[in-house]
Amino acid sequence: MWQNEMELYRLSVQTSILNTQFTLRLLTRNAASLIFLNPYTRSSENGGKWFAAGSDSR
Repeated sequence: MWQNEMELYRLSVQTSILNTQFTLRLLTRNAASLIFLNPYTRSSENGGKWFAAGSDSR
C-alpha cells in the first residue's frame, strides 16, 4: 500500500513538473510573438535586442 502511494505521488509530481514546463514554454512563445508582432517594439532598439536574445536561445 505504502509503495503504491509513493508511486502515485511521484507520478503526480512528474506530471505537474511537465505541465509547468509546458505552460512556461507556451507563455514564452506567446510573449515572443507579441514582441515580434508589435511594430513599436520591433522598430525600437529594444526590439533588436529581444530578437537577438530570442534567436540565441533557440
